[in-house]
Amino acid sequence: MGAGGGSLAVGAVERGSILNDLPWVLRLVLLLLLAFPAVLLWGRAWNLYRSAVRDRRSVWGQVLETGVAQSLLPVRVYTSTNRRRLATRYQPHILYEYQVGERRYQSQRLFTGEAVLYSSSTAAQQVLERYPSAGQPVVVWYDPRNPADAVLQPTLHWQFWLYALLGLGLMAGALLVLL
Repeated sequence: MGAGGGSLAVGAVERGSILNDLPWVLRLVLLLLLAFPAVLLWGRAWNLYRSAVRDRRSVWGQVLETGVAQSLLPVRVYTSTNRRRLATRYQPHILYEYQVGERRYQSQRLFTGEAVLYSSSTAAQQVLERYPSAGQPVVVWYDPRNPADAVLQPTLHWQFWLYALLGLGLMAGALLVLL
């Protein structure tokens, strides 16, 4: 420290000096490149939240059938030729019926978001064990604006957290540009 008591050591960098040295136009472009995707990600997270939790109503339904659905999907094989091959994937299948007003509906969705596929039938079967079997009553959560949109599990899916956290990280970067 110098005589004034406030001097920096040789080689020390002031906080934010790298971004402060950028021209204002470049800072603005960087801010937009970070903030715009953050807002889009938060919008997607909000839509998932709204469709998963906020606007749902419950009604009793009945499980009609359960099982594990099998499908063949193209997957990339990481070899020198980067070829694709077909691989078997498994998905828990629950068909249930419910009634809203005078109208009956059927659905297969377990939760909001994309369907989850498993590489083993055992993993898909373990998911099925969390739900009632065929012929049993089940609580169905539906969207009152669109009663055909129903799920058995009205919780936030992992995709919500992914979008929300990525949006938060991008917004934090945008705020650093402003400081």
